[in-house]
Amino acid sequence: MEPSPRFPTDHCSSVISFPLRARRAKYHKILSYKRITHFREERDIHYFVNLLTEKKAKLAQEQNQIAHTIQRIDELIEETSKSQVQEAMKGMPLSFMSYLYCPCCRVPLKMTDASIQQSSVYEGKLTCPCGYQAELFEGILITENVTTSPYHSCIYDEEIIAEWSPNFISLTEKSCLSMYKELSKHDLKNKLIVETNVDIFVSLTKYMPLLGEEPNYVFCGHSLEMMKRLKKRVEYSCPNATVLYMVNSDLHMPLRTQSIDYFIDSFSFNQFSLLNKRLPCEILAPYLHGESKIMGTYMFFSPASKSLRKIKEMYPDPHPKAYALGYLEENMDGLDAKRFQKEHVGQTDNPGSYFIYHEEHELAHLYAYQYAFKEAKLTQEQDS
Repeated sequence: MEPSPRFPTDHCSSVISFPLRARRAKYHKILSYKRITHFREERDIHYFVNLLTEKKAKLAQEQNQIAHTIQRIDELIEETSKSQVQEAMKGMPLSFMSYLYCPCCRVPLKMTDASIQQSSVYEGKLTCPCGYQAELFEGILITENVTTSPYHSCIYDEEIIAEWSPNFISLTEKSCLSMYKELSKHDLKNKLIVETNVDIFVSLTKYMPLLGEEPNYVFCGHSLEMMKRLKKRVEYSCPNATVLYMVNSDLHMPLRTQSIDYFIDSFSFNQFSLLNKRLPCEILAPYLHGESKIMGTYMFFSPASKSLRKIKEMYPDPHPKAYALGYLEENMDGLDAKRFQKEHVGQTDNPGSYFIYHEEHELAHLYAYQYAFKEAKLTQEQDS
């Protein structure tokens, strides 16, 4: 959902609030008087001159109002332009340096050639003795793990939105709301929340103003252009949030081990299964700790469905259980989950033309799910 304009609506309404009805009534009064009297007597002419003088004063007042409105519009244009320049100049918060580690040898990355403005890094190079390199460009971290995006466009493109059916979007909204309600139950101060694969769907941005400014956020996507657009939107709706934007094509992120508190899966496991035989949680495991949580949305088809067969035909090397219900369970089993809850939020026989592997009239199901470690187990023991 797009954020509302920042400038107050009363300034906008003043631009169009001219007393048109009053002007018409005055004209009608003058015409009526002329038609009746024909200005034959001196007092008729005197009355008519008074009407014209009154009208002239009224028009002068309206002229002043119009001039004031034009001046205010110019001021709003200047204020908005300055705001956009300030937003574009935001870099990576310096506080994220404590999170940035080499994904190969798990040691802190070294920053060189840094351009620092107001406690944030706008440009710079990140290196590791092992040879790993990353770069900060316009406040966005570009990693070594970047390949050509498998997506022809991103979620903010109009054609993508048109390719998702309204019914399917409603189901995703229901699942995202479930994620937000769970997050809102926890103390998120200084917690790291990571959402990957934001090219095709992103859940957190809508709820960031409600979750507050205390968490630290990381967004990962394949495309630099997509991350620029996401950065601009987040800085517009939640300007004081602490956010790292990362261009990265897989789950090997330059983050410290055991640093992720909440991992948000917005169909990212689904998309991962189309391109990899390895399970995503095998790669994520080093980044998680004893109280980490994974929550998100998973899409699946019924066993023996034609849609599952089409996936295997269309993608060169998908996971054998891609988009099958068993894929999610198998992925989580590798993490020894202490709590694994899932809710069937609904199904649709028309998710939209974007899902080219969907067979017409077959049901696509959506699960909202949550996974947790020790904290959930301790809570269950206390409850019992």
